[in-house]
Amino acid sequence: MSQQPKGNKTYKSLFQSKVTSLLHAFNTDSVGQFRDSSENKIFHAEEYGSFREHACKDFLRCLTPGYLELGSGFLMTSNDSISKQCDIVIYHKDYTPFIESKERQRFYPIETVVAIGEIKSDLSKKDLETALIKLAGNKNLRREISSESLRTNMGDTSCADPKSNVTDHIFSFLICNKFKFDPCNITEVLHNTYPLSIADCDRHNIILSLKDGLAVYIAPDNIFMNHIYPVFNDKLLPSKFIKNEQGDLRGFASSFNIGVSLGKTFYPEMIDYLEPLP
Repeated sequence: MSQQPKGNKTYKSLFQSKVTSLLHAFNTDSVGQFRDSSENKIFHAEEYGSFREHACKDFLRCLTPGYLELGSGFLMTSNDSISKQCDIVIYHKDYTPFIESKERQRFYPIETVVAIGEIKSDLSKKDLETALIKLAGNKNLRREISSESLRTNMGDTSCADPKSNVTDHIFSFLICNKFKFDPCNITEVLHNTYPLSIADCDRHNIILSLKDGLAVYIAPDNIFMNHIYPVFNDKLLPSKFIKNEQGDLRGFASSFNIGVSLGKTFYPEMIDYLEPLP
């Protein structure tokens, strides 16, 4: 009989250190470094946003496979589409060319991107809707990948099919400090967030509110404890909210690690980004 895992004290200590740094980046003391006390509003908002994003990347790196790298910037396709700016882009570092504008904006071929994320502070229902619709629009660009694109994982010769294969989709997530509404209503809020024009498969995968909990999906017959894909057997799954004690991010850690580890990448045919050869 196999033994029940006891965990690893070294990894647990390292992980909790990352969690502590992440929580500190969002707490009141850290915000105070960027707040104008006379007007009670944040100045240098861009610097504060970069501060939070850096803390999130540092935390997420300990959950991300080594062949992937974390950055920020824009997704692009060979059909001349450019995404809105992504706070976090997770991409295959071995197959992603370094493409940067003179303003130091990074651009990532859609084929090599595994995941995208949005980093926010305190979210109202409207703020959450805006962020999730932006995520969905960026995620949708994966549909422009050619069905003839070759996978980077050796031995897998199947065609790219992001319309029906969930691991061919880009994994999308949102991390915020807290909700400005009762988190017990999050499932209803999420149900009413997306317009009909957004495909079910382009919805978010997971949402983490540091002070509230984790939003995932309910799998049929509960075959998975935390289901991270919005669609199962072509049917949209209902959302569920898991409230945890502040600082306990194990549920998010597990869901995120599975999502980015299972995500598929493809070889970018860069000549197609210039102009296809005759």
